[in-house]
Amino acid sequence: MSSKPKILVVDDDVRMVQVLRVLLEESGYTVISAFNGKEGLRAAYAEHPDLVLLDIRMPEMDGFQALDALRMVTDIPIVLLTGDTQDTYRVRGLDKGAADYLVKSTSPEVILAHIRSRLRGATTWKIPKVRQFGQGLTVDFSKRMLTLQERPVHLTPIEWKLFQCLVEHEGRVVPYSDLLSACWDIPEFRDVRAVKVKIAALRNKLHDRAFQSHWIHTIREEGYMFEAR
Repeated sequence: MSSKPKILVVDDDVRMVQVLRVLLEESGYTVISAFNGKEGLRAAYAEHPDLVLLDIRMPEMDGFQALDALRMVTDIPIVLLTGDTQDTYRVRGLDKGAADYLVKSTSPEVILAHIRSRLRGATTWKIPKVRQFGQGLTVDFSKRMLTLQERPVHLTPIEWKLFQCLVEHEGRVVPYSDLLSACWDIPEFRDVRAVKVKIAALRNKLHDRAFQSHWIHTIREEGYMFEAR
């Protein structure tokens, strides 16, 4: 870990983000900010923070969904810092892998103490271990490699981005708009037709038929869902 740890703050409350930024920067941390779960994931993948402060109630993707996605790629401390005081939320967050749970009314000194505690001995950002999804599909996220029945599956950059986006939301419907956003920096990716064409190509490489799918399932007029069946 560097001498100046990097903290990602994810909260749709702009004022709260500003308050935390001042508090953390004055305490010697580098701060990255995002204002919803999706922005938070993009920032995490790009910046590889040492710790994440994550709100729960946010538009587009809530904190629990973001926590699930982050736990697929890293073991860094994720602290839920939220206005929700319900024990059910606390239990749910900790069960999902959050390192800590603090309410926003907690004093700044206590928040900083919890951060210092969680950063001690914390792991650095790491790519997940190899995952197996059934039906002979194995994915090594660190190498961006897929094998099917022990044979390599070569994906294009677009196909990999789509596949990664689907896996990050495993078991949940990913709308067309989210898949487009995952490839926003690729000029040819401008409409839903492009998504459907690339998903068809991805399925073809996985020998995954649309009507008898093992992994990528069509949710009519909504998008797609990744789930091993």
